[in-house]
Amino acid sequence: MDKEAVEAIVVGMPKKLDGTNTNATKAVNELIVQLKTLFPNQQIHAYDERFTSKIAMQTMIAAGTSKKFRRDKGNIDKISAVIILQDWMQSQGM
Repeated sequence: MDKEAVEAIVVGMPKKLDGTNTNATKAVNELIVQLKTLFPNQQIHAYDERFTSKIAMQTMIAAGTSKKFRRDKGNIDKISAVIILQDWMQSQGM
């Protein structure tokens, strides 16, 4: 199996609509500290994740997924992660 080199780690940063921290922001910041300790030579980027769950839900509806599939938070989180990564890559000109 071929393996790709990891160029960066992108972490979704939860924020309220006004840009202030949410209850989850502290935990994400702690995760970033842990990642920096585990991967000291790796670039780690925090990226605004506002609206990604809503966009993920709209994407699943447009794709014709079942209500059962859409109710699974894990599925919403997976699609949200893809959206965060795509947005980050676009912001970097990739």
